[in-house]
Amino acid sequence: MFLRPCRAIRGSSVLAVLVVAGCSSGQTDQAIDMALANAGQKREAVYPLAGKITVDGMSPDLAEGEWIVMMLKDPANPQANGIFRLISRSGEFAFKTFGADDGVKAGTYIATFTKLKRGQHKEYPGPDQFLNLYDDPDRNLKEYPELKIDHQPPGKKNYVFDLKIAGREAVAAGPNAVTRFRHLPNPPDSSK
Repeated sequence: MFLRPCRAIRGSSVLAVLVVAGCSSGQTDQAIDMALANAGQKREAVYPLAGKITVDGMSPDLAEGEWIVMMLKDPANPQANGIFRLISRSGEFAFKTFGADDGVKAGTYIATFTKLKRGQHKEYPGPDQFLNLYDDPDRNLKEYPELKIDHQPPGKKNYVFDLKIAGREAVAAGPNAVTRFRHLPNPPDSSK
C-alpha cells in the first residue's frame, strides 16, 4: 500500500497561523470548528491514544533517515488509509487529531508498524526493515491480537507494544500492508 498523509481539515494552514499568532485555546478551538464547518464536517470527540513501542524489549534502533510508521487501521476496512504517527528513537507515540496529542475518535483499530528508510524526494520506499512482520492489518488481526485496540473514553496513554523481530524470517507483504511512505511532513526529532 502506498501511503500519503492527508489532512482531515481543509484550511489547516489558517489554523497553523492562528496557533503561531498566539491564539488562546478557546480561539483555536473556535477556528478548528469553523474550518470543519467550512469543509462540511463536524468535530467528533477524540480521546488520548499514546504509549511506547519496543523492539525485542528495547527502544527502537533507528539509523539515520529511518522512521517507524505506526498506523491505526479499521479492521472492517483494512484497505483504506488509516491514521498514522511517526515514531523515532524514543519509541514513544501520541496520536493527534485537532491538537497536540489529543488522540483519536473512539473505535476499534488494528495497529500496524513499518520501519522505513528515507529515499529520494521525501519518499520512504521500503523495504520494511521489520521484515513485513507487523505491516499488514489482516495478519496483525489474526496473529497478534494484542495489536487490536478497542479505543473508548477516556482514552489511554500507556499502551506498550513489543515487536519481536530478532531471529525471525521475513514474510511476504500482504495486500493491505503499509510498505512505503511519501511526502513526509516535518518528521519528529530523530534524536529522541
